[in-house]
Parts: sequence; C-alpha cells; structure tokens
Amino acid sequence: VRSIYPKRMLGSGLSWYTLMIGISYGVGPVLGSAILAVSSWQWLFLVNLPVGALALLVGARNLPINPGRPRRFDWSGALLNGAAFTLLILGLDGVGAPGNRLVAGAEIAGGVSLGVVLFRQQAGREIGLVPVDLFRIPIFALSSLTSICSYAAQAMALISLPFFIQDSMGRGIAELGWLVAPWPLSVALVARLAGYLTDRKPIGLLAGAGLGVMATGLGLLAALPADASVANMVWRVMICGFGFGFFQTPNNRAMMTAGPIQRSGGANGAMVASRLLGQTSGAAMTAMIFILAGGHAPKTAFAVACAFAAAGAGVSLLRLTPAAATRR
Repeated sequence: VRSIYPKRMLGSGLSWYTLMIGISYGVGPVLGSAILAVSSWQWLFLVNLPVGALALLVGARNLPINPGRPRRFDWSGALLNGAAFTLLILGLDGVGAPGNRLVAGAEIAGGVSLGVVLFRQQAGREIGLVPVDLFRIPIFALSSLTSICSYAAQAMALISLPFFIQDSMGRGIAELGWLVAPWPLSVALVARLAGYLTDRKPIGLLAGAGLGVMATGLGLLAALPADASVANMVWRVMICGFGFGFFQTPNNRAMMTAGPIQRSGGANGAMVASRLLGQTSGAAMTAMIFILAGGHAPKTAFAVACAFAAAGAGVSLLRLTPAAATRR
C-alpha cells in the first residue's frame, strides 16, 4: 500500500485495506456458522483451499513488484527469532494449567531471554531481521506497544463472545456467526472515515480515542446480564467495533511512515509481529481466565480486555508528547 499511494493519501489507502479486513472478518463467522449447521468442522478448513488458490492467482497477476537489495539470509537471527516466539507462546499457553505452571514460567523466561539476545545481536546490523533501528524511533515503539495492547483486548473479547452467547445467553451454534459479525462489520463501516481523518488529524489522538471507545464497549459487555436480549448485546459489540476501527488505520499508518520508505518491509514485519504477539497473549490469558474463573469467565475476560484497551489508549496518547516526535 505504501508503494502505491502517495504519503498524503496513505491513510486513505490503508482504510481500504481495513475495510476489506472488516468485511472478510464479518463474512467469515457467518459462513462458518452456516457450514457447521449443515456439515462437519473439517469443511471450515477445506473451504479455504479454493479461496487461498484464488488469492495466489490474483496476487501474482496484480500486486506490484518491489525491488529489493540482495543480502545473505540471516539464519542465526531467524533461528533465535523462531525459538524466542515458540517458547513464549508455549509458556503463555501453559500458564493456565495447574500442573504445568513451573514449566510454563521457565518457557516464558527462556523466550524473553532469547528475545533480549536477538535484539542485542540485531542492534549492530544496518538492516537486520529485527528492525531495531525502527524501534529507536519513539513513535514507532509506542505504536507497536499500542498495537500489542489493542490486539490482546480484541482477542480476549472475540474468543469469549461465542462462549457468552452459547453458555450464558443459550443461543445455538448457527446463530454464533451472526452475533459475532457486528464487530468486524462495524470496523468496516468506519474504515473510510478513519482513513480520511488519519490523513488530517493527529494519529495518537485518533487511535487513543478509538481505543477509549473500545474500552467503553468492553466495559458495557462485562456489565451485561446473562438474560440480556440479542439487541442489547449487539449494540455493545458494535461500540467495540467502531472503536477498534478508529484505532486500526491510524496506528498502521504511524508504524508504516515512522521510518524511511525503504524500511517499509521491516516496518510491516514489526506491525504483524506486534499484532500476533497481542493476539497470542490475549488468547493465552483468556484460556487462563476460563480455567480460574469458571462460569464467570467470559465477563471476567471482557473486564480484563477493557483494561488492556484502556492501557492501549493511554500509550497512544503518549504519541502526542514532544518527546515522541524526536528520533533517538
């Protein structure tokens, strides 16, 4: 997107990207529920084969070719990166298991330690596997931390919602997709407006306000009684989606433009890694909450997600400070 759009229109370009994500995430759960209503769960995976093949064909024919610079592949960095993330994810996944917490703690410590070694190894390289040079830019580092908080909150909410809908509200599996879909479709509804504002207003303010709205929606979900009507739940879910939509495009733009255009690949890699780290840690924390909180687990997860979204809003607003505009 950055190679296609001029910088002054980058927010608009990223908003189309966000719009497509929102529509796809909205259609996915509905289609998944329809498939489960008439067939087995294996078809949820098989249906992706023709979709993936079509994406490869369209991408090969239409995506621009970005010229790169020939370099040797960083095998040591790749192995350290893979080992660090593997240990961290395994550790987070095992925290909730009562008999596995010592091992999980050792895995998390090992993952963090390897991550520190990786950062130190990459810090001396001009362009390394880990974009250490970009993390020295305050607005990039703050945007990455904002992303981790927000995607952790989103993962906790979207994993907990189906359990709340089925177990607390007593709804069937065929209805799940329709009741979860308002979140991503709300993201799609505000995507173009968010893109328009991203090119004209402070990014820290837009993303911070969006996460504040998302935190409000999550707090309202945490306070939702089990016998609430579908309409009462849906408008709360839509508030979360609207807030997340106003966060996503501005934050992505901040990360993509913090460094020079030739570092777009590194910026995108860090953006994806931040998102996946947030989603993975959010999923692991949700599993732990479901083990510890029993029947109150979904609403407890909504409350914790609310705290993460509020923390993300606070970090985002730090980008408005003079210190965030300087380069170290």
